[in-house]
Amino acid sequence: MKSLNLGAALICLSVLSACGSSNERPSITIEQPQLTAIATTQITLTAEVTDKDDNLKSIAWRQVSGPGNAVLSVAGNKAQSIGVQLPTAAGEYTFEITATDTFDVYHNKRFTVIVQSLQETVFVQLDDLLQQTYDADQGVIPGIQALIDFNQDSFYEFEQAAIALFHELGLKGVAPLTKETQ
Repeated sequence: MKSLNLGAALICLSVLSACGSSNERPSITIEQPQLTAIATTQITLTAEVTDKDDNLKSIAWRQVSGPGNAVLSVAGNKAQSIGVQLPTAAGEYTFEITATDTFDVYHNKRFTVIVQSLQETVFVQLDDLLQQTYDADQGVIPGIQALIDFNQDSFYEFEQAAIALFHELGLKGVAPLTKETQ
């Protein structure tokens, strides 16, 4: 009888021990692991977190590296997206998402964000646009260089040239200014 009880106990123990051994770590999928953004803007990092065992305990976000500190805005402990207010410092920033289940089995993935300064992006494009406008309209608009330079004396010359052009086109009622009336 004792051997029968011992055998039944071993069978029950092996069946029960197999039940808990199939826990899998959470899964994280990131569609855009590398982004480029302009300094001081707000971006959103998004990941899809799933757990086959349906025992997800938490999702945590953090900044791993970067030349400045970003401000992270997370809604709750299971948020699959995060708002990131980028700092003024340009450079490469790394952010990490970690998903943990109730058995403390975890999985993490990283995002890389290349942050460019305004000078690297907007100002270069603005310079190009101004240069293209200047090149295209140099002969059409007398004194356009004065408009770009914002120089007082040159602006006076630009204004005089513009008024002369208006008069040529038949737009009367525009009186030229003198240096004394500026």
